[in-house]
Amino acid sequence: MRSERDRLVIVDNDIQQLKSELERDRRARSSLAAPAVSSGSQELKPIDQLKEQLASLKANYTDQHPDVIRLRKKIEELTRESKTEASTSDNDSTAAVDIIVPQSASDRPLAERNRQRLEIVSAIHNLQDETSKIDRQIREYQQRIERTPKREEELLSLKRDYDNIQSSYKSLLGRKIEADMAVNMEKKKKGEQFRVLDFAKLPEKPVSPNFKKFFFLSLAAGLGLGFGIVLLLDFMDSTVRRTDELEMAGILVLATMPQLYSHRRNMWLRVRTAMTVCSVTAAMGLTAAFGYLAV
Repeated sequence: MRSERDRLVIVDNDIQQLKSELERDRRARSSLAAPAVSSGSQELKPIDQLKEQLASLKANYTDQHPDVIRLRKKIEELTRESKTEASTSDNDSTAAVDIIVPQSASDRPLAERNRQRLEIVSAIHNLQDETSKIDRQIREYQQRIERTPKREEELLSLKRDYDNIQSSYKSLLGRKIEADMAVNMEKKKKGEQFRVLDFAKLPEKPVSPNFKKFFFLSLAAGLGLGFGIVLLLDFMDSTVRRTDELEMAGILVLATMPQLYSHRRNMWLRVRTAMTVCSVTAAMGLTAAFGYLAV
């Protein structure tokens, strides 16, 4: 678009120059005062201007650029026209005042410039339409980029569901293949050819629990608990059993008497003694039994 606008500026300048030249030509023809040679000098002015424009364009563009080619052709055309007019002016010098350039030939460069200007304006409009179209596409792509994370989440969800379904399908397919193989082997009666190489063995001893460990732990716990209870009861009992305990406490002992028990008290002592003997015997029997089982 920048290039087309530069061309439009150049063409507008050419149009203004051609209009001014045509206006001067009309004034010159109307006055009929200037000789025919002056027209040749006036025709050289636009050639010089076009050469300057061609030099400026070559400084920015290559020789294959359309504007450079167009200006070069225009310079060649004006040069040929100037040479032709100069030759005719030399041959007909006596009737130079009566020669008038036809209006159509003089207006031809201006019409060409106007046509080029219309083409450039049309090209600029087309480029503007294309620019607006590209802007719409840019906005559309920006919206797509903004929607990309949402689409990525949906894609991840679909991929996860697909992986789950694929794993389920593979599992079902494997089971189906195994079932088909079993059916085929049963049909061909090849299942009876299997032979057991290593038979199952019964365990010789339990893996858990460890009865030896439990036995010794329970024995130690029982003995410790029993001795602890006896010591606790003896510690809490404040009964004086020997005379030396009183003497240690600073109490003088004059005489001692044996403890007298009643018949009921004696019976209770016998029962307690029997129960104690039975309990100790039962405990020792149980200890021996559990020790035997543990070993």
